[in-house]
Amino acid sequence: MGIMHNINKLSPLKYSRSEFTGAFADLGVLAPIFIASVAINGINPAAFLAIAGLLYISSGIYYRVPMPVQPLKAIAAIAIVSGVGAEVISAAALLMSVILLLLALTGLAKQLSRLFSPPVIRGIQFGVGLMLMSSGLKLITESGTGSGWAAGTPVVNTILVVVTILAVLGFLIFSIRNKFRVSYVFAAIVVIAVGIVLLRANTARLSFFPAPGISFLLPSIANFKTAIWMLVLPQIPLTLGNAVIATKDTAGRYFENRSRRVTERALCFSMGITNLLAGLACGMPLCHGSGGMTAHYAFGARTGGSSVIIGTVCLLLAVTFGASAVEVLRMVPFPVFGVMLFYVGLKHAFLIKDLAKKSDLALAIAIGIAGLLTKNLSLGYAAGMALYHARKLARHIRSSKPGPVSLDKELAGNKPG
Repeated sequence: MGIMHNINKLSPLKYSRSEFTGAFADLGVLAPIFIASVAINGINPAAFLAIAGLLYISSGIYYRVPMPVQPLKAIAAIAIVSGVGAEVISAAALLMSVILLLLALTGLAKQLSRLFSPPVIRGIQFGVGLMLMSSGLKLITESGTGSGWAAGTPVVNTILVVVTILAVLGFLIFSIRNKFRVSYVFAAIVVIAVGIVLLRANTARLSFFPAPGISFLLPSIANFKTAIWMLVLPQIPLTLGNAVIATKDTAGRYFENRSRRVTERALCFSMGITNLLAGLACGMPLCHGSGGMTAHYAFGARTGGSSVIIGTVCLLLAVTFGASAVEVLRMVPFPVFGVMLFYVGLKHAFLIKDLAKKSDLALAIAIGIAGLLTKNLSLGYAAGMALYHARKLARHIRSSKPGPVSLDKELAGNKPG
């Protein structure tokens, strides 16, 4: 009875219009990495989508708030640039699974979270916001490499870019004037995107239930050696800082008591189990993320129902299209994703506004800018943590020093009793 009583107290899952529009808000991060990792690294597309769908659905049901699912960005970025094979990426996923499960089972994740002060967390969030804005602008202004619409004529591509840039401006103006209530705007973007997909579907080479299916493998020792140095070590601090600590903080900011299940231990555990599956099934390592949570929230999602919606779509794409799912996403103009990324980045960056002290605000901004310039948030917040604790130590030393004693106090102390 006690367990059932606690279940009944959980926030309900809703499937309203706003939950639906918010469900697809993080595709600006997921889709481009999905397309690139399949084309360059040989990641199994069915495994990628199926595991992402399972994590979305289970996270929505357990956490009861919109929970993002994203590729582990450092691993994905390095893998795509270097062109390593799927076996090395699978080894990285298995290693990350072991690390995350150890953090969850030992409770070390919560202890490590105490090292992250509010300015450092806000700095991470600010840096993520800047990176999302930068990526959004890149998707808007470039010709759409890797996107299906780039195969069109230069005139058509130029028109699409100009229309999208104008849409960004109108989108932001409308959002600010309506206090960021953007469900209708996003719904219009979705309708436009779906229309483009339907128009291009006649010429695309799509097939139902195509090979390859999901198969399981175990990477070699050589794959593990390459993965740990090239992919895993750069990813660990980013995962702890953004996917665990900053995600928990962002959930608390948006959902307060309703996010009580979003703990360091739970986040590490759900990501650990997921990456175990990803590693065995030749999928991409996955995580949660503070920027993704802002994306879902900004576009109307308020419950775990949005995660169930997008998770179900991912599973349907995996089962129905498999390898052709890449072609489905390629038909959506990348500037559409760019609009979404830029807006989400702007909203996420403004999480720093609650820092009252100018010194804390300056530190957070410095961390974010350092992350943007180096393209490595790990370096940014490592430097930020060092500066924060150095400043704290300096204040402690100054306060412990005996101050100068005035002449009056000295004379008063020498008076005979």
